[in-house]
Amino acid sequence: MSVMFTFCFVSEYNRVEGASIVDEDYRCWPSYHHDGCLLSVFDLNEAIDVCESHSQCKAFVWTNQTTWTGRQLVFFKAGSRNLTPDQNKVIYLKMTD
Repeated sequence: MSVMFTFCFVSEYNRVEGASIVDEDYRCWPSYHHDGCLLSVFDLNEAIDVCESHSQCKAFVWTNQTTWTGRQLVFFKAGSRNLTPDQNKVIYLKMTD
């Protein structure tokens, strides 16, 4: 199986289209998911702000799901070692020095 990811640079994050991150979860409040950090955000800038405010956040997964109010559901992740193909998601990987 051939997998192709598209990388793009967004501020301090690399964008990877068509992929998700398996596991590497951490808990946060008020998460929609009891074993991970799934939050709703207004836009990409808010997702970056959330990730920057969580010391354990190394990446986030932009899903194709929204809340009933139209806010985007985003999984925040503690790492990015376990990438998997998923055409319905986009990953933002935090750049490190």
